[in-house]
Amino acid sequence: MHAYRCIKKKIIFVLFTILLSLASAGCLGPGETKNQTPKAILDAEPEVNAGAELNFSAEGSYDNDGKIVLYHWDFGDGESAFGRVVRHVYKKGGNYTVTLTVTDDKGGKGISKYNIHVNELPVAVMRIEKTKAKIDEEVDFRSIGSYDPDGYIREYIWDFGDGTNGSGARCKHAYRNVGEYIVTLTVIDDNGGRASDVKTIEIVLREYNITWKEDMKSIEYSNTTLEGMSNYVEYMADILNITKVVFRLTWSDDIHPFQTENDLFELNATSPDGVTKSSSSMEGKIEITFEITTKPETFKIFARSCEEACKIVGDAFMSELGLGKWLGKVSALECGDGFTQIGFMRDTKNSWELTIECYYYKIVPVEI
Repeated sequence: MHAYRCIKKKIIFVLFTILLSLASAGCLGPGETKNQTPKAILDAEPEVNAGAELNFSAEGSYDNDGKIVLYHWDFGDGESAFGRVVRHVYKKGGNYTVTLTVTDDKGGKGISKYNIHVNELPVAVMRIEKTKAKIDEEVDFRSIGSYDPDGYIREYIWDFGDGTNGSGARCKHAYRNVGEYIVTLTVIDDNGGRASDVKTIEIVLREYNITWKEDMKSIEYSNTTLEGMSNYVEYMADILNITKVVFRLTWSDDIHPFQTENDLFELNATSPDGVTKSSSSMEGKIEITFEITTKPETFKIFARSCEEACKIVGDAFMSELGLGKWLGKVSALECGDGFTQIGFMRDTKNSWELTIECYYYKIVPVEI
């Protein structure tokens, strides 16, 4: 009886063990095998700039005894997605752990984790010496205030908006044409992250106050003329913008110093256009003046440069009046006899000096 009970207990124990094995195997039926866990394989770039789109792929994932029916992504920044291939944008820099969970058709799950470094973008700050400058004026451009939160700025690129570029934290540039230009500063950090700052600069012509300066050019002639005779002189005026021409004749009776009256001389002056003026005197001097034109009033003008201003004004206000050959005729009409320290002497000639003065104006541009 005792032996029977022992055999009975052994049989019960074996049956219990078999049932327990079946339960732990998922209650597999005849011919069934245990489900194999799917393999999650994640593929992505390890680094990305904040704000840039990053591709994630689970195409390498597989399931040996079935198929994967679900792909779940946890990007580590509070965002998630589903799909075999997905895209994601990290808004802030930092280090993130991405978790890919794949689920097969039998409920089996596979997990893969991947670390992503998100580069914080640099900050570009542009400083311009002035936002309104003159043409051909050198302007100072600086990147003071630009920085990179998690590294350093490796490169500075300037686009001046006129087809020219510059580099470096500080640049100087002059614009050759009038207009409004958009200037762009782009900074690149040590991880390739880029940021830009944009500003506008207006380029205008230079402003000049046009004034006029009067100048004078003169030439002198001298000779001795016999009584009743004449001498002729020529002066070729080759200066633009002549305002007046003055003939000045002087002489003195050096033979008769005790006489109150001088010898009688006459001066004739003829302009290039044929106008003749005459005057005679015994006072020892004669002056004849030809008024040609007057200098213009002061005004303002816009131009690229002082040279251009002079050309513009010169073309508009250039005067050729008075150009050409001027003629002078000096005549000794009467050289009277008289007493000297040694007695009475005849006077048959006298010496004279003639000065011809040509006055003209020239432009004096003063930049405002």
